Amino acid sequence: MKIVITPDSFKESATAVEVANAIQKGWKKVRPADQISLAPVSDGGEGFLTVLCQSADVELFQAEVTSLNGHKITASYGIHASQKTAIIESANTIGLDLVPVAERNPALATSTGVGELILAALQHNVQKIIIGLGGSGTNDGGAGLLQTLGVALLDKNKQPIPPGGVHLQELASIDASNLHPMLKNIQFQIACDVTNPLLGENGATFVFGAQKGATPAMLVQLENAMQNYGTQLDQFSSQKITTKKGAGAAGGIAAGLMTFLNADVLSGSALVMELSNMKDKMKDADIVIVGEGRMDKQSMMGKIPVQIAQEAKKQGCFVLAIVGSLALETDVAQQHGIDAFFPNIPEITDLPTLFENTTKNLERTAENIAKLTLVGN
Repeated sequence: MKIVITPDSFKESATAVEVANAIQKGWKKVRPADQISLAPVSDGGEGFLTVLCQSADVELFQAEVTSLNGHKITASYGIHASQKTAIIESANTIGLDLVPVAERNPALATSTGVGELILAALQHNVQKIIIGLGGSGTNDGGAGLLQTLGVALLDKNKQPIPPGGVHLQELASIDASNLHPMLKNIQFQIACDVTNPLLGENGATFVFGAQKGATPAMLVQLENAMQNYGTQLDQFSSQKITTKKGAGAAGGIAAGLMTFLNADVLSGSALVMELSNMKDKMKDADIVIVGEGRMDKQSMMGKIPVQIAQEAKKQGCFVLAIVGSLALETDVAQQHGIDAFFPNIPEITDLPTLFENTTKNLERTAENIAKLTLVGN
């Protein structure tokens, strides 16, 4: 049989690549002769770059960049040479997980490192830059990124505002005349499935700020600063950037990219499927295996396992879902292209134990599913 294994990550316990490898290992114990294709996926957040290196023709490069809290770190970016495209994952530069909980401070965290990766990518003669947004620890609206690329964000004394979202309250004027000239010829795409606007109760600060370490008082301060920033962006661009769908992604980085680089916000899931040639990989497949840590009603609202399942059904494949936990009626999922489910949790225990044994449980579950396919042979 031809099997395509194309899971998302199991958050906090296994990357998409680790999940795919574990499923393959369990399956091969029973059916070693099957043709197996691995195509782990991401929606643009953590693991975005890694899965594209696994499933598409993307080569890794490294650059020294600035972390969330201003330290220098080494971060990776990818180049898809045949498509003259650079792949940047914000999470591996300014990811929340890169900073210990006690040191997280979204009021001062900066997106500078993403701008430095963009500059590094320009050295490869690319025509397109795709930036995966998700998992960031910033709330600066992309200010640090933009300053790195040559945009002057100035206070009332015509001095550059300091790093960090809290300082957006000091922004009095914008000068983009020194924006790096090569950027004008680059197509920018934002890979992200977040649809939040920049401001308000559904915006970047109030929806995502607390999980980045913001206190209730800090949230109010950051929202006021972002309101000032949003006003400046709207005036500069002559359009309502602040209300655009997805502008609030990654602490508002998307809004900055839209304003100064004309970036388009596209589904991270769809971009990964396109870059990894998912349709071709599923052609003539007997079984497609999708997966994620928790499958629920939100999963049915366009998340990547469902998108893959729907495409697989168009090609006549049988679709299995291996999940950490399931909070969904079977008939609902079947309407979205998933034929059968196999929850991965073997017993009731604490979360640390479950997370520690994720790959082991995946391997066992895949092995048992493969044994079922032998029935009747």
